Amino acid sequence: LYKVVQYRESGGSDTTRHGVYNEQLVIDLRRGDLCNRADSYFDEGDWASYLDQVDRLGPEDDCYCSMNEEAGRVGLDELGEYARAAEYLNKVAYEHSGCEQWKSPYLHLRRLQCYVELNDDQSFSSGTDANRSFSGLIQLISPRDKEELLCQRGYLLGRLMYQERQRLQGMVKSSKDPARISMKKKEEKLVRRTAIRHIEAYENTNKNCQSLQNELIALKK
Repeated sequence: LYKVVQYRESGGSDTTRHGVYNEQLVIDLRRGDLCNRADSYFDEGDWASYLDQVDRLGPEDDCYCSMNEEAGRVGLDELGEYARAAEYLNKVAYEHSGCEQWKSPYLHLRRLQCYVELNDDQSFSSGTDANRSFSGLIQLISPRDKEELLCQRGYLLGRLMYQERQRLQGMVKSSKDPARISMKKKEEKLVRRTAIRHIEAYENTNKNCQSLQNELIALKK
């Protein structure tokens, strides 16, 4: 265990203590201790501790924006904690967050993936919001990534629509309220038409993308 004392020009000081668990440990004294700890957990692949550390960050921490974006990726790709991943990503997904990450189409695609994987009552509206943000930033995608990312977006959007149609069908079958049944039937028909139109276009123009043919067949029955 060793102690680092950082002296401020105003005359005060900040003292932090660090445990050394490996031979090489780099600490950026320009950053807050919370950021350095998060970096350390990330480098060690200790995902649970990393996410817990990111939870302690606030907008005043200089790593707040980048760490929340990275925590979203970790939650999605490493841990499969989709709700938690979406929560991190949403912290930096809008212009009012004060973070530059809202300008990243890659971030919004991850948000869309989270909502497809969650497949709950809020997934369709939240996923539609993520897709809208992605669509407004397509011009910022690297040319080498563009085909792959558009494939992913088309596939995820098709799945999102298909899942919403299935959810609405279930609500129609389970409801005993005639007015609610009528309303949900109208919503289901609209989503079904939109989903068929989207998936047909996706299948016809994206031959190298993951297929949604089974979903299309099910929608047309």
